[in-house]
Amino acid sequence: MKHLKKHFLVPLFAIVFFVFSFNVYASTVDGPSPQWSYLTMISAGMKINDHNVAKISVTCDSDMFDTNKVTAKCELQQLKGSWETIKSWSETKNDSYIMYTKEFAVAKKYSYRLKVTASVYKDSKLLETVTEYFNYGYYH
Repeated sequence: MKHLKKHFLVPLFAIVFFVFSFNVYASTVDGPSPQWSYLTMISAGMKINDHNVAKISVTCDSDMFDTNKVTAKCELQQLKGSWETIKSWSETKNDSYIMYTKEFAVAKKYSYRLKVTASVYKDSKLLETVTEYFNYGYYH
């Protein structure tokens, strides 16, 4: 009977350990990552130089086999009680990715964020639109 328990419990323990280990490694520290159908990445960043000029970069990537046009609209938002768009840019590229940089003078003593809305197309058919926010924080 001891021998039977040993042969039954060891494989059962191994299976349970594997299942729970798989779930741990599938998670991320920040929680689950977004699941989009065609977009694979939306990224934006902002750096402000000593002359109060914000350099803003936007990158959006999509499935190269299913898409052939990307539009990325970036809104620079300032917190004045609520978030207000103070400048926006929109670019389109006939490819599966888009990347651009812009510059804009900003004021001190405000919080800033970027709102990026990306849309992907196959020929002229809209496949997906996603909006993401990227916080810069307080500029003093």
